[in-house]
Amino acid sequence: MRLPKPIRALTVTTAVLAVIGASPAGAQTCAMAEDETALQVRVLQTELMVAALSCQQQDPYNAFVTRFQPTLAVQGKALKGYFKRVYGGGSTAELDEFVTRLANEASLRVMRNLAGYCTESKALFRSVMTLEANGLESFVTSWTNRDAHGVLPCVLQAANP
Repeated sequence: MRLPKPIRALTVTTAVLAVIGASPAGAQTCAMAEDETALQVRVLQTELMVAALSCQQQDPYNAFVTRFQPTLAVQGKALKGYFKRVYGGGSTAELDEFVTRLANEASLRVMRNLAGYCTESKALFRSVMTLEANGLESFVTSWTNRDAHGVLPCVLQAANP
């Protein structure tokens, strides 16, 4: 027997709300602006790490980490905070899965086109290393790969008066 359309709609809505409510403490899975920056910095760091390992660019990677260590530390702490807020007690495992996914995606691009990937990563290293020590956050917001983390931004709407 098929349910009437209004009841089907109510059933679907109830199921969606149940799934949303099932997230830890009703956690917000979208990214606020500060979360997006932390996610974007991690995407860049992972991209450069894979380039270091795949394209023999360890020296440029070490120079990147040394130059931007304060920013990487602050953004790393913010990233951990985001995952803790969203996933609660499972945050460490979720963060590990996130970083692994980013590295795997970059590695797949390496396997598809090693020469092209290495050429692009050398240019990326050059661009990043021309930044001021405090310019990494600004850089990632305009970087073409900035949304590779896959987390949607939160959209805040003003209340109606």
